[in-house]
Amino acid sequence: MQAKYIREGRLKLDPTVNSKRVTYHDPCNQARQGGVIHEPRYILRHTVVDFVEMEPHGAENFCCGGGGGMLSMTEFAKERIAAGKVKADQILATGAEIVATSCHNCLDQLDEIRRHYKLKVKVQNLSELTAAAIVWEKK
Repeated sequence: MQAKYIREGRLKLDPTVNSKRVTYHDPCNQARQGGVIHEPRYILRHTVVDFVEMEPHGAENFCCGGGGGMLSMTEFAKERIAAGKVKADQILATGAEIVATSCHNCLDQLDEIRRHYKLKVKVQNLSELTAAAIVWEKK
């Protein structure tokens, strides 16, 4: 809906409030299974000043390691964090200060990866960045 509202001009946005470099993690369920690839990027191009892609991205993006129920199974925590090393390296290569995503499991996994690999990034939901950029007009 965010992309639709932006296209229709229903949301007035000020991307300068999100001035830090942002990259986007494509959740496997959304990108690979659902084909939701262009909408998050459209939103980011209207809500942040500096958006940079991970390589690879979209349906080819690396999994964060938290999908398939792995996040909820504590007995696989070591494996999950080890699998996240690829994602940590991918994030580092972007030079981003913020990693955005739109999946709650990915948010939690990316935050664990951030802490474990001591990444100097903030993990945020795409909706948080959009909400911060909304210009509220006084009536």
